[in-house]
Amino acid sequence: MAPPARSMPDTPPPHTPATPGSSARLRDSHGLRRDRPSRFLALAALALAGFHVVAAFWNYGLRPPEEKDAYDYDAVAWNLLQGRGYAFGETDAGFQQWYRDWDQRTGGDRYAHRLADPRPVATTGVRPPTLPTLLAGTYAVFGRQVAPWRVMSALMVAGAWWIAVAWARRTRGPTAGWIVLGVALLEPFTPRYAGRFLTEPVVMLLATALLASVACAARSPKRWPMIAAGVLMGLCVVTRSVTGAWLPAVALAVYLGRRLGPANAARPRAAIAGVACVALACATAAPWWARNVVVLNEPMPLGTQGGLAIAGGYCDGALDNTGKWVSPHELPAIVDVDRRATDAAEAGEPWTPLEREIAKSKAGQAHVAQWARANLDQMPKLVAMRLYSHWTDRSGLMGLILVIVGASTIAWRWRRGLVGVWLVIGMNTLAVAVTYAVGSGRFLVPLLPAMAVLAGCAVQAHVRKRRGNVRRRARLAARA
Repeated sequence: MAPPARSMPDTPPPHTPATPGSSARLRDSHGLRRDRPSRFLALAALALAGFHVVAAFWNYGLRPPEEKDAYDYDAVAWNLLQGRGYAFGETDAGFQQWYRDWDQRTGGDRYAHRLADPRPVATTGVRPPTLPTLLAGTYAVFGRQVAPWRVMSALMVAGAWWIAVAWARRTRGPTAGWIVLGVALLEPFTPRYAGRFLTEPVVMLLATALLASVACAARSPKRWPMIAAGVLMGLCVVTRSVTGAWLPAVALAVYLGRRLGPANAARPRAAIAGVACVALACATAAPWWARNVVVLNEPMPLGTQGGLAIAGGYCDGALDNTGKWVSPHELPAIVDVDRRATDAAEAGEPWTPLEREIAKSKAGQAHVAQWARANLDQMPKLVAMRLYSHWTDRSGLMGLILVIVGASTIAWRWRRGLVGVWLVIGMNTLAVAVTYAVGSGRFLVPLLPAMAVLAGCAVQAHVRKRRGNVRRRARLAARA
């Protein structure tokens, strides 16, 4: 007599390999549809690229750069392309033709004030080199046209957001990735920088890749994330000098990630990783620093811009402007430099443009020291106004919202790699408090994608916790 057949347990059938093209490959061992990150990330890349390219041409069209900073970058790029070295100077008819053609086509005089008093070609130490070098390379390949740079700049912004989407998805899951993608397509601030001849798109891409590399260094014992973090940090410094304030935060984040994260490195090895990251960053920026020291013949490795610019944050005008930067060129110390240069020219011993640059940088530093000593009682008020402007002016308010959402859960407890974002946000805020704030929250724009990662991961953490609570209550009710 045959034994009675045993009833099979109520469990799903084991997963069997599927042949290409079959529907079984879309389901896991529990019969549920499997997530397909490659398709999602490909669609996210297309959406972000298309959105930001359209935004760039919608906002700015094909007109040449207008901002003073953008005009300077274009001048340096043109002189690099002409083989004149890293120099300002707009007397070249070829350089001016781009702007004159636009005014002629539109029947306006938008650029007349830029061309009215062109500077002679002269070596400079004002602007960092990354953006002019990229511009010169774009001009060399495509000719001196607006459209190629508009597209390239927009793709940098899209690339930063795509890295953030992939980073959030890998850190916490699909919901976090969708949240970051939604923020990227809905927030109104970073699309304004897509396509512009400014450093924001470049720094945004570099900063997001840097922080993602720091997070990878916490998860993986391999060396490449730490190496990438060091190189990217150095590139940030030679793109926007103030990002050098991030270096201690990045080194500490690499150390903590290696020491406390899944890599679980011993304390000496984690410390070596942090020091190596700093060394790589310095090695990446060293050629630019050495060039400045040699060309300027002064101990100014970061160039001449910082000494003059910081004077605009330490003056009565900044106090009257809610702590935000004002142009320092009307300050008595800077006006005195122009007066001395004029007197020298009348005496037959004219200063070179580089000598005037250096004198203004030194005068700006001296003004800061003198004004700070004379206004010590106003310093707490000035710092408070800077921080208020930094975190509430346009994109600053957006960043504040993301940080508050991200801080609603202890992010570093479930993914310690994200501690790097918090540290860099803190050092960036400290740098603003010590130097100056600028309008529209420009110093916060490069960190918005990383802040969105914090917010997306926090929201998904709350969603999972709530789902877990619902399931727990359902199980308790079933047992009752």
